[in-house]
Amino acid sequence: MSRINLGAPSEVYRFTAFVRPLAKKRVRVYRTSRGIRGVNPSSEDEEVLRRIFRETEGIPEQPIEVACLLGVRFYKLPPKSTRKKDLYFIPDELYRPVVKPDLDNYIKLVKDAANGVVWKDDNLVIGYLPGTGKYYTLEKERIEFTVLTIGKDLHQRYIELLQEEIERTKLQNRGIDDYF
Repeated sequence: MSRINLGAPSEVYRFTAFVRPLAKKRVRVYRTSRGIRGVNPSSEDEEVLRRIFRETEGIPEQPIEVACLLGVRFYKLPPKSTRKKDLYFIPDELYRPVVKPDLDNYIKLVKDAANGVVWKDDNLVIGYLPGTGKYYTLEKERIEFTVLTIGKDLHQRYIELLQEEIERTKLQNRGIDDYF
């Protein structure tokens, strides 16, 4: 059964969840007298995110049932040990987190939490949009989403999103001489 509806136009959904980004934790497996049991330590985190998604403006009214592309940006506060001169690079997204947890663990938690709310199942996410990643912020911690459904005008919508990303980075990124 095809999950691509090329007769319908592509749709873009944008929304922001003001929540501290968390990563998916590994499932803990235990051997008991009744067999092997698995415990998902991230289930509470998923439920909190799911509740926040339901209250967020911009999500689809009904869960998406067609293939889609996901763009997600995780904004965290920088560590207190960050050098003052590095703080100047944060608004321009030139100073980025290169510490654990890994980006894919952040994405796993978000995709699992969005099941049944944003999309029917996370297997509908077939790729990622440019700009997906981990970022530092000096403002409020948050997760920003862009979801592009696959439709007849997919290429045009994708090009528009690419142009927006290029313009955003052009406006934010200055030359290194501009800082000194």
